[in-house]
Amino acid sequence: MLNKPDVCSAPRGCTPRCPSFFLCRLNFLFLIETRAVLQDGAPLDVLLLPGLGFDTSGNRLGRGGGYYDKALERLMQRAQDLGREPPLLVGLAYSCQVVPEVPVDKHDKKVDVLVTAAGVITFTNKSAGN
Repeated sequence: MLNKPDVCSAPRGCTPRCPSFFLCRLNFLFLIETRAVLQDGAPLDVLLLPGLGFDTSGNRLGRGGGYYDKALERLMQRAQDLGREPPLLVGLAYSCQVVPEVPVDKHDKKVDVLVTAAGVITFTNKSAGN
C-alpha cells in the first residue's frame, strides 16, 4: 500500500490510467494524484467493476485471482462498521460479454447493476435507489 500520494504527469491529449482500486484526481496542475482507496477512511457509494464476462444473474467473471472479491469484502465491512449501506456494485461490459451463465465460486460477489451499450440490467432493489 502507498504511504503517501503517488504523483505522475500525463501528456496532453492522453487519458491517464490508474491501477485497480485506486482513486484518481486531476489537480490544478493537471497532475494525477493517486491514493489507495482502501487506506482512505471514507466508505464508497458506488464501485465500477470490469470483468471478462457477466451472466444474466449478476455474476461477474474476473481473472480468477479473487482480488476484486477480497477488496469488495473489505469495503463492505468498512461500510457496515460505519453504519452505512454497502457500495452499489456496477458492472461495465460490452453486450457480447453478457452470457447466460459464468462459473461462480462461493466467495464471488454479484453486481447490483450491469451497464452495457445495449442498456442497463438491474439485479437488486438497491440499484433502484431503495
